[in-house]
Amino acid sequence: MQYNNPVVVEPSILCCQCGTAIAPNPSNMCINCIRNEVDITEGIPKQAVLLFCRNCERYLQPPNIWIRADLESRDLLALCLKRLKGLSKVRLIDAGFIWTEPHSRRIKVKLTIQKEVFTSTILQQIFEVEFVVNYQQCTDCTRVMAKNTWQAIVQVRQKVDHKRTFFFLEQLILKHNAHKDTINIKEAKDGLDFFYSHRSNAIKFVEFLNAIVPIKSKASEQLISVDIRNNTSNSKFTYSVEIVPICKDDLICLPVKVARSLGNIRNPFNSLATIKNLVEYYVLDVEQLGVTRNKYVLGDIQVMRSSDFGRNNQTFFARSHLGGILKPGDTVLGYDLLTSNFNDDNFDTLDRNNIHDKKQQQQKQDVNKKDQDYEMFLQDLEEDPELRQNINLYKASTTITTSMDIDTKENVTEENDDDFPEVGIEELLEDLTLEDRSVT
Repeated sequence: MQYNNPVVVEPSILCCQCGTAIAPNPSNMCINCIRNEVDITEGIPKQAVLLFCRNCERYLQPPNIWIRADLESRDLLALCLKRLKGLSKVRLIDAGFIWTEPHSRRIKVKLTIQKEVFTSTILQQIFEVEFVVNYQQCTDCTRVMAKNTWQAIVQVRQKVDHKRTFFFLEQLILKHNAHKDTINIKEAKDGLDFFYSHRSNAIKFVEFLNAIVPIKSKASEQLISVDIRNNTSNSKFTYSVEIVPICKDDLICLPVKVARSLGNIRNPFNSLATIKNLVEYYVLDVEQLGVTRNKYVLGDIQVMRSSDFGRNNQTFFARSHLGGILKPGDTVLGYDLLTSNFNDDNFDTLDRNNIHDKKQQQQKQDVNKKDQDYEMFLQDLEEDPELRQNINLYKASTTITTSMDIDTKENVTEENDDDFPEVGIEELLEDLTLEDRSVT
């Protein structure tokens, strides 16, 4: 005899609204009727307002914080969710942006939420929220538009006859985004002025300068107004920063005590001559002395002035670390210590018999007076890999080149490949954006 397994029939009831057979539940309603009767998005606004400053491109995060956020970014999504009241009473499952035209001043967010409507009955619903972007000027931009609203100023100066240091400083500021809190930058004699709306931002910038270049700074305070009733005052702060007046390739003369013991190296001293005082020489002979350190070899170099060819046979000897690099026939730049007149007490105390004829330097290209400082700065980058590590180098935009240009470049490259340093393509970044091209 065979027995069939009994068929288990689940009990069902009719929906009290539409009469559809459903499994028993506390509400006695089907899912569609529950959704029609219960709205779990009730209490959550379907439209809200975002305040946006067009000058600094920041959004207001109540009560008084302005933050930067790109379109469809996580920061902007978090700001939108914080603007929705009642969202804490439901469970947020998913949130994302719905694409809108950037100029429409509308931001749409798609939300998925869950909420328990009856006992053991959880309802999930998807809805959209539209945010209207209204323009409002932030407090910082309001101060900038008005006059005399800055609270602190950093005056950066370097008393030299070139601007190579500031070219290098500009690249470091761009790389580290150190100008983000600056409300204005003005060019002044021997330097730049950086204006800030808060004293703390100015102090932070002075600390940044102290970390990248040797400086000495001095702070001062000027009282603007006093409110004796509220016991408050309004002051302006000035930070005077002076960069040491010494740059790469400058000729310096250290005091005897400093030269013997480096414990006194922080005593201030100036340069005897700058790169503009260099004289062109022609290398006649190179004698290596055997002392080697990495790529540098100590050697005695015999040279003569390029301007003396055909006039006299006066030659000079200089001891240089470039004994392994220079060759007879090369052209170099150097400081002529025999005919130069230096107004320096430390140099006057030196024994002239122990002074070499000159200090040697490799040749650099002569450019116009206006662009000379910037050209020297670019050449320093090409020659010094350690200096290039501190700034961002970008690829140049593509240009159309004719066959004649290619032939000319090939001939120049074949002749001068060994004479000029190059920057590897792996060190270059993609093309920079417009806002990164300059600080000012």
